[in-house]
Amino acid sequence: MEIGSTADFVTKGDVAQAVAAAMPPFSTAVPKTEMTGGAAGSVREIPPADHQHPRLTSTASGTLAVNGTASVTFTRTFSTKPAVTVMEIDSGGTSPPVDFKVQSWTQDANGNYTGCTIYGTRNRALPTIAPLSSGLLTLLSSLIGALNPILASLSGFAPYEAAGGAAFSLIALQPSPPLPAS
Repeated sequence: MEIGSTADFVTKGDVAQAVAAAMPPFSTAVPKTEMTGGAAGSVREIPPADHQHPRLTSTASGTLAVNGTASVTFTRTFSTKPAVTVMEIDSGGTSPPVDFKVQSWTQDANGNYTGCTIYGTRNRALPTIAPLSSGLLTLLSSLIGALNPILASLSGFAPYEAAGGAAFSLIALQPSPPLPAS
């Protein structure tokens, strides 16, 4: 070999071949779902830049109907009953906060959970009761006379009312598997 010949040098082609030979292939597998604590992988493949991890949650938002209900369709199905959390989107008003609960579940023919109906309520204000007049006799007389209307106004009083018109944000989460018995 002569000094200065290409045999003495590494070419771009040589480098490209060496890198290609050492580089793992691109993966075609679907990425695993999340896990608590995470784990280092052992498969020597490169994930493509546009890969997506399977979704563990479903999110939705909306407004409750006048009767306080809303029907929600999940963005994914759940094989077991999901954990659902619903939060009010603050309207900036002075209304009491809304309490939400799942009223019913929607399932497909295979028993997968595909949605739910939520129900929202808020506290009602107590009925207004006229103040009692001053003076001992007037007070006693008013107190005795006032007991009947007070009891009548509170009888059958429902402390909650449908929170129609309340805006909400919902998240449904695949429940974790049960912990092993210890």
